Amino acid sequence: MIVDEPAAEGDIESPPAARYWLHILLFALAFLSSTIVGARLHYNFQHDLPIFGAGEGPAGDAYPLRWVLRNPGELLHGVPFSLCLLAFFLAHEFGHYAYCRKHGVDATLPFFLPFPTLIGMLGAVIKIRAPFRNRRALFDIGVAGPIAGMCVAVPLVVVGLMWSKPLLPSAYDENLIFGTPLLMRLLMHHRVGLSQIQPHPLLVAGWVGSFATALNLLPSGQLDGGHILYALTPGLQRTLSLVTAVVLVGLGLFCWTGWLVWGAILLLPFFRHPVVPRAPGLSRAQMWVAVLALVIFVLTFHPAPFQGQSAVQLVRDWWHSRK
Repeated sequence: MIVDEPAAEGDIESPPAARYWLHILLFALAFLSSTIVGARLHYNFQHDLPIFGAGEGPAGDAYPLRWVLRNPGELLHGVPFSLCLLAFFLAHEFGHYAYCRKHGVDATLPFFLPFPTLIGMLGAVIKIRAPFRNRRALFDIGVAGPIAGMCVAVPLVVVGLMWSKPLLPSAYDENLIFGTPLLMRLLMHHRVGLSQIQPHPLLVAGWVGSFATALNLLPSGQLDGGHILYALTPGLQRTLSLVTAVVLVGLGLFCWTGWLVWGAILLLPFFRHPVVPRAPGLSRAQMWVAVLALVIFVLTFHPAPFQGQSAVQLVRDWWHSRK
């Protein structure tokens, strides 16, 4: 993801010095945090337990820190998951960074966001510290991240599917069922969905990369998809961003509650796209790359990434529980 913080008009001050220590520290913390998660994923996969359940059984902490402290020997097994997950986010953010350098746009190195989530982090961002020069630069910078990230995510999905195994009753978790995006359905030859297999930790990393790519390609605001949309049609960007937010609210009601949060975020004023010079327009080659970005979005987006968690369903379950 790109966080835009353009300099004020006429600002001629030199950019602030890079804080390499902060980038390194955040990366190290993200590596440790996601390794802790990876250790539990590996243990649960080996013992046919729900993939995000606690090490000793299907119930337990959402973040397995206490479990790892009791089982420190398991930590090394979490390294492959962590490295693969970080490789995806590094590829995505350095895709943005490389094209910032190419177009002379001042940007920071990636900031990783360690946090005790189900994957041990919130992803990574780079901060843009200067205005985009034109729509061509905006397009290249916006689209480079998703394409670079998918170059890592697709091999992870392929290998993860090969190493996954049939789901046993002991590993079933009705509270967390992954949706199967079109990309994975094609790779699985429509045989089964992710709800019918025990996903290998590398498949989890690939699924996270696919999901993160779909989120970033949503055509709204300052997401990568919003940058691409503005570069394609600046006059319609605000209207189509609003339509996207409304659609997400609808999906939140009937498919996955999390879309309500994303719909609300995209409606916030600070998330609007900054003005970018309209000339020159996109080249023919860039138009074809835009088609590729659309294909990637179609392959990775799923209306219910976590099945059975729509707002309507949650309210219905709550209502029945009161009776």
